[in-house]
Amino acid sequence: MGADLTHSTAHGVSISDVLSPLYVPEFIRSFFPLTGAINHDGHSAPLLAVQFTKLRDGVFIGCDSTSFRHFLNA
Repeated sequence: MGADLTHSTAHGVSISDVLSPLYVPEFIRSFFPLTGAINHDGHSAPLLAVQFTKLRDGVFIGCDSTSFRHFLNA
């Protein structure tokens, strides 16, 4: 339990690659922590999970909404 902070780098991905498509690109899922976690994982998952992903020309901050809500309620 507690907080989980992750730093990663997306080589070759720019802000325009994230913002300009009409649909959400599949690689965006990798910018969020706890992707693929299911409800019963909450017993061992952190209360707050944040991932900072360095892009070619900026930063993407992804926060797991479920863990963030639990963190604020705590």
